[in-house]
This record gives sequence, structure tokens and C-alpha cells, in this order.
Amino acid sequence: MNELENLLTPDEKALHDALVEIAQQYGKFDEDGSGIWAGYESAEENDEKEIGVKCSNCALYAGGNVCEIIAFEVEAEGKCRLAVIPDGYVNMSGQMDDDMNDDMDNMSKADINLTPTDGMKSAARRALEWKKEGKRGGTRVGLARANQIVNGVELSESTVARMYSFFSRHEVDKKATGFSSGEEGFPSPGRVAWDLWGGDAGYSWSTAKWNSIKNRRENKSDTIVTTEADAVQKRDYSPKQRRAMAARGQAMPDGSFPIADRADLSNAIQSVGRAASYEAAKRHIIRRARALGLTEMLPDDWKKSMSKSANYSDSRFMKYM
Repeated sequence: MNELENLLTPDEKALHDALVEIAQQYGKFDEDGSGIWAGYESAEENDEKEIGVKCSNCALYAGGNVCEIIAFEVEAEGKCRLAVIPDGYVNMSGQMDDDMNDDMDNMSKADINLTPTDGMKSAARRALEWKKEGKRGGTRVGLARANQIVNGVELSESTVARMYSFFSRHEVDKKATGFSSGEEGFPSPGRVAWDLWGGDAGYSWSTAKWNSIKNRRENKSDTIVTTEADAVQKRDYSPKQRRAMAARGQAMPDGSFPIADRADLSNAIQSVGRAASYEAAKRHIIRRARALGLTEMLPDDWKKSMSKSANYSDSRFMKYM
């Protein structure tokens, strides 16, 4: 048994066990189009490994290249969307990443249009047709991005940043033979990958959008709280007190969101929207509310999700969708 299993909360353990049970009963997940898409990203593709989002921190990781639920070989530094990672193993403090920028992403939808253009859709659609024909090039991430673009999904700021980073890194691929129509070997693997991300239209679009996002962030940086520890400052706990509270489970592993009483709970609920890891902070707050007997203070939608989660866990996931 992976020792990380012992660190999972009851709900997380129920999810872990359910995934293992599904894999045992129906076979491990693959990405050949016949089963559930696991969304696996290799170590090279995984841009969240530095903060701890990776296979080696997942309770389903069996060591080496083996996962308990994924059929193909995985890498310790890779990740998938089904990861079950205990609290404290993802360190997002000080990072300007997806969770930390949820509130900024919401603002961007109001003042920056992040919907893919027709030119991007045309390129992505072309690349998907090439993939159907068996052409080489692109990754699972690229395929997912192409489908987002073709479907006109409004993209997040973090996705725009990844698009800009991808195009900046791979512009050199345009110099290879086969990138342009009429050249031998067209479309080259680099051209297929390029168009999966929206092609030239995607490059110019992501460059312009990313510049707009950076400018807006700089203008608003003074008013944005960027770490969990900074988010809850209404009650002054010393670092030593926070460490002690974390050891007792009254605060998160890094000492943030200390909750000893009703006042702390109220502060945490009000500040959770600024948390670096919203879901981890939410789980912590719910646990503390239960321990204090103050679940009536939780937001109504949290109470509903708690009820659904309890029912789902009690059934042990014996019925799958």
C-alpha cells in the first residue's frame, strides 16, 4: 500500500478506493478512445510538478512507471486529472497559478475576451483531421487544447499563458522542412502540434491576450492577496502558534487558515476565495467546522456538497454514473 493513503481524508480515501475498484473491475484507464480519459501529462508536459502536482505525490502511484489505475507507463513527475494527493503535498504559496488566480480569471472574463477566434478554430480543426489521418505530432495536452478551441470554450488566463509559452518555445519548428504547405513531408509533426494550439492565429491571439492580462495584473497587484497565509490576518497568531495548530490539525500544514474558534472560522470562510488552493482550504474549513460543531456557519452550497459527498462515500461508489 502506498504510504500516502494513510494521509488521505475519509472522502479522499473513498475516492481512492472507488478508482481502484473501477480499475480492477473494468480494467485500467487508457487513452485509446474506448474508456475514461485520464488526462495524463508527461513530466515534460506537466508544468505544475514544481508545486507538487505529480504522480509521485499521488496515493495511486505504485512506484517506477506504474499507476494503480492507468494502463500505460507513467512518470514520477507526470500527472493526470484523477490524482488523489493528500493535503500538504501541493505548495502553491507565492505562486501566480490557476487556483490563486481564480478571482482574476473571473475578472478577465468581464474585461478581456478569451474566446477563441475563427482563425484559431480553423487551424485546430485542420490539425484534428490530420490526427485522424494518422499524422504524427502533438501531445495529449495539444489534443485537449484543440478540442477546447474548436468548441469555442472560453479559456482561462492560465491557459492563455500556456499557449503563449508553447508558441514561444516552438516557433523554431516553423523552420523545419514540411512545416509549410507544398514542402516535402507536409504537415510535419511540428506543424501538426502548432495547429493543435490554434496555429498562427493562436500565436498572435495568445501574445496579445497575455500582454493585456499582465498589464491588468500589474495595475491591480497592490489589491490582490497572493498567499493563503496572507489571506487570514484578522487574528494574529505567531509562527510558533501556527506550527502548533498545524500539528493539531487546526491549521493547514503551512500554518495558514488557523481555526480555533467561531471567529477564526468566520474569517476563514470570508477569505477562502483568495486561497492559493481553494479546494484544499475549503476541505480544511469544513473539517474544522465539523470539529467545532459549527457547520451551520458554512455556506449553503458547501452544506449541499457535504451532503452529496457523504451519500456518495457511504455508497462506496458501487454505482458508476
